[in-house]
Amino acid sequence: MKFCMAQIRSSAGRVNGNVEVHIEMARQAAARGADLVVFPELSVTGYEPELAGRLAMDLSDPRLAAIRSASVSLQIAISAGFPLKQETLPCISMMTFYPNRESQLYTKQRLHVDELPFFSNGTKQVVLQVRGTRICPGICYETRFEESFQQAKELNADVYTASVAKPNENIDEAYEHYARVSKRFEIITAVSNCVGPAGDFMGAGQSAAWGTDGRRLASMGEKATGLLLVDSIHQTAECIEW
Repeated sequence: MKFCMAQIRSSAGRVNGNVEVHIEMARQAAARGADLVVFPELSVTGYEPELAGRLAMDLSDPRLAAIRSASVSLQIAISAGFPLKQETLPCISMMTFYPNRESQLYTKQRLHVDELPFFSNGTKQVVLQVRGTRICPGICYETRFEESFQQAKELNADVYTASVAKPNENIDEAYEHYARVSKRFEIITAVSNCVGPAGDFMGAGQSAAWGTDGRRLASMGEKATGLLLVDSIHQTAECIEW
């Protein structure tokens, strides 16, 4: 199975434009033979905790429907992040739209202390299945914990995807962590990070993937947008930047 981790620049609150970016990235990923494309944390709205209450979306939102339609027309699964409207605080969510079956929702289970005033926790890990490959999604802070990877292994996942919003000062530590847990739990780990302004920091890009031996397969630059294309069978990866 081939999948892409998208590295994009989301504009704060400009949802329609961000959706267009998602669709174009999905088009590029499908053209390269990918079966799935995964976007960074809160990619549809941008990572903007203080705006999340206003930007929160329900599952019938027509802008999400546009991504769903793109999944069908392009015949590629698309995992996109957005704040999900709740009765109280929104959840940090990731919806995977499939071309041939019902969409699948995941909500971030562990929140950073800085996120607690703006978001509520999800409660359940899900497993995505694409062409026989089992994939556990994780979202930023929770991917720092080995327990998240242990849980993915117990669910017989082949791949762990981390959709993040990370500044540059966290990248070196993150790289060491993802290499270590990939090897320990014998799981392919792939990270999609944003570039440009995000909340009160700058997204550092450098999306990357690691094989089951902990070897880094490929990594993207700090400022480029593009795709990290991963072949989960042969455990190879390449960067397509623009």
